[in-house]
Amino acid sequence: MQQLISSDKKLVLKKHVNAIHCTNLLTITQRKISNVFLYNAYHHLMDCDFFEIRVKDLCGMIGYTSRNYKALVDALRGLTTTAVEWGVLTTTKNLKRYILGLLSNSGIN
Repeated sequence: MQQLISSDKKLVLKKHVNAIHCTNLLTITQRKISNVFLYNAYHHLMDCDFFEIRVKDLCGMIGYTSRNYKALVDALRGLTTTAVEWGVLTTTKNLKRYILGLLSNSGIN
């Protein structure tokens, strides 16, 4: 398990242009949560399989001030059921297509 929280006032997450210019049905809360998850896991993607963040920290980083944790769980549920699809052009000019869930699993204690 790895937990990374930035204490910086301005958080910077650099993403590939195709990750920024996409069409999807994510709510703003889901998009913020996915960005926070990516930001916190980014530097350990190659050496960790599992990441966690405290609910308090997640809420602070996305500006979520409500105590309605059901809405937060619903947002997480939406991330686990959202499929992401992309294509990669190989050196032989064949298009390889990939599909996977945006978030494999999540939980709140």
